[in-house]
Amino acid sequence: IQLTFKHKFKEVVEAASQLVAENMKPLFANYMIGPAEPVVNRIRNQYIMELIFKLPKDTQLIHQCKEMILAQTIHLHNHDKLKSVVMIPDVDKV
Repeated sequence: IQLTFKHKFKEVVEAASQLVAENMKPLFANYMIGPAEPVVNRIRNQYIMELIFKLPKDTQLIHQCKEMILAQTIHLHNHDKLKSVVMIPDVDKV
C-alpha cells in the first residue's frame, strides 16, 4: 500500500506525512518505508511525499491497515493546518 501526500507547500506536506507515519508506527513500524520524497518530488506546483507499507499476505493485517489509513485521513482533514493536504492511497502498488 502506498500513500501519496500532495500540497503546494513543502513544509505542510512533510508535516502531514510525518504525522500519519507517527500515528501508524505502533502497529506497522516493521512494514513501513518512509515517509520520503520520490525522485520527482514536485508535479504541477505540488510537493509530494510517499509512505509505503509492505505487508505480508495476511488479510486481517491488510484490512486493519486500510481501516487505520481511513482513520488517519479523517484525522488529517480535521487538523486545521493540514486539512488541505491531499492523501491518495494506492493498494497493490507495483
